[in-house]
Amino acid sequence: KMQFWGISTGFFAILMAHNENPQSDIVVSGIGMTGGVQFYESKRSKEYNYISRARVDRFIAKLIKDEIKSKIFSVDDDFIENTNTKKLIY
Repeated sequence: KMQFWGISTGFFAILMAHNENPQSDIVVSGIGMTGGVQFYESKRSKEYNYISRARVDRFIAKLIKDEIKSKIFSVDDDFIENTNTKKLIY
């Protein structure tokens, strides 16, 4: 849509991976879709909650074309459920 919607850098990384490697599968790890506080401790981690950012990511995930979603795999059940992508079998 050519607009900044406030999606996470992790989600941008998924889109960039597809853009740079359109024929490849994309394996996603460590990108949460439910939000919360940062995993690591910092001054900001006590002040900012990422629930609203995760809500935007979930919304945008619904807009991704099926041909791209079919190339996205993860081991994270929360990510798979919220993005309707496939589980990585290893």
